[in-house]
Amino acid sequence: MIKAVIFDMDGTMIDTERLSTGVWQRVAKEKGFELTKATIDSMRGRTTNRVREIFQEIYGNSVNYDEARALRTHYMNEIMDRDGVPKKKGLVELLEYLKKEGIPAAVATSTRSEAAIKNLKNAGVYDYLQAGVYGDMVTKSKPDPQTFHMAAEALGVDPKECVVVEDSEPGILAAKAAGGYSVFIQDVTTVPKEAREGVSAELQDLADLIGWIEKINAN
Repeated sequence: MIKAVIFDMDGTMIDTERLSTGVWQRVAKEKGFELTKATIDSMRGRTTNRVREIFQEIYGNSVNYDEARALRTHYMNEIMDRDGVPKKKGLVELLEYLKKEGIPAAVATSTRSEAAIKNLKNAGVYDYLQAGVYGDMVTKSKPDPQTFHMAAEALGVDPKECVVVEDSEPGILAAKAAGGYSVFIQDVTTVPKEAREGVSAELQDLADLIGWIEKINAN
C-alpha cells in the first residue's frame, strides 16, 4: 500500500538538470578549467559538501569550488528569474491527483533549502507538498537513504509505505535503500542498468505514476 510520495527535485520535479549542465560548462570556460560530462553527471543528486569533495578529488587546489558554485548559482538564478522554472511533464497532473486522493507528498533533495524552496515556489508547486528535506538538513549524501527516511518521518509514514521518485544514479540507489517503493524516470543522465535493477518501476513521465499507484493500491 502506497501512503505517501517522496520526490527528488532537480530532474524529477523541475527540469533544471539540462540547464545546470550548460551553466556549469559556461562557468568552467570562464574560470579556465576542464569540466567533462562525466564529472557533471557524477555531481547530480549529491549534496553541496559531496560535490565540493568531488572537485577536490579531481582538481585539488587548482579550482575554487565555492567560487565556481557561486557563479553557477548566479547564472542559474538569472536564467530562471527571466524564463521561469520549468516543470517536468506530468508534475501538476500528478500533484493534483495526490491532493484529491489525500496522499501526502514531500520533496527530498540535495539542493539547499533556500534555493530549493525558491525554485518550488516559482514553479508553483511548493504548496502541494506537506514536507521537505533539503541538502543542508542532512549529514549523509545520496546514495545514503537518510534524506528519504527523514522525509518519511516528517510525513508520519513508514518508509516501506512510501514511493520515492528519482532520476539520478545516487538517487535511485538511495531510493532502493530506503526500503519502500522506488520509481525511476529517465532525465538527462544515463543511469547504469545495474543501478536500476530492483526498482519497483521505470516510467516515462510523472503522469504515468497515477495509474501505477492505483494498480499497487488496488491489490
